[in-house]
Amino acid sequence: MKDEDIRDKVDIRDEDIRRLNFIRDAGRYVFRKHFRQGLRSRIMAVLDADDVVRETSGEMVDGIRVFPRARPRKMLRIFTKRFERSAHAHEEARTYKIIEAGLGNRHVATSSEFIVTYRRTGRGRPWEIVLCGLQEYVAGEILDPWGFFYEKHLEALCSSIQAKDGDPRGHSFENWVRNVRKSAEDLIVRLKEMILKTGFIPDLSGFGNLILTPEGDIKLVDINNVSRVVFDDVVRTDDRGYPVCDKSIEVMAVLEQQLLGRAVDMNALLYRHFLDTERTNQVKILEEKFYAAHSGGA
Repeated sequence: MKDEDIRDKVDIRDEDIRRLNFIRDAGRYVFRKHFRQGLRSRIMAVLDADDVVRETSGEMVDGIRVFPRARPRKMLRIFTKRFERSAHAHEEARTYKIIEAGLGNRHVATSSEFIVTYRRTGRGRPWEIVLCGLQEYVAGEILDPWGFFYEKHLEALCSSIQAKDGDPRGHSFENWVRNVRKSAEDLIVRLKEMILKTGFIPDLSGFGNLILTPEGDIKLVDINNVSRVVFDDVVRTDDRGYPVCDKSIEVMAVLEQQLLGRAVDMNALLYRHFLDTERTNQVKILEEKFYAAHSGGA
């Protein structure tokens, strides 16, 4: 058996998870690689084994055999970040809890983090500290912050969500869009309050980080790239060289303009500082360098 670190493995399968020393499973669950993968974590859908059987073998409903899609019970996230001490992993997890507390259940996929000692297969391998999380599964469609939220686009998203996930409240399209706008308003208010209170902002700019739910809520599902918000002239980047703080604040402005249909208040401290023309030009240069460095898919 090849000795491979699960944090470096891209094509993870059910058997890879079952072999992990910290997984205890009696066959009740099936682990399936999720199509939305984060840059800093390996994501597996946790499915009920009976649901998978129904998905593959089908079941009779009113004389017709149907194949209901197995819906994840949870999402297992294995974070790729290396920690030398458990205290460092605890500090990382505490940052996630700050984001959860600031945004609330309506706007973030709640997660239970846990720290494990992990050892790769093979004798003599040292034990390592790994941070994991069991996260709420969020149904819906990706809200691309760099897209255009015109009426037809929202209608297409709504139709796609209803076709795949249904609408538990039986909303009309008009009511659903109204809920989306209310959710965007609430999210922006909470983000601004959290930034000023804690000095943290999550990554809002990554594709797939924000999900539109069947109820019309906007939820953040990737919280493991949190940035400090510092009001100085330095444009900071994350560990991959992306100006994530500035771009996330730009997303807030985009949501205000596109979903709420209002002009951004450039007199407000947050936007006045981070959307200043000279600063945004610096951000653009760093963004271009980032994409040039990662254009090969690294």
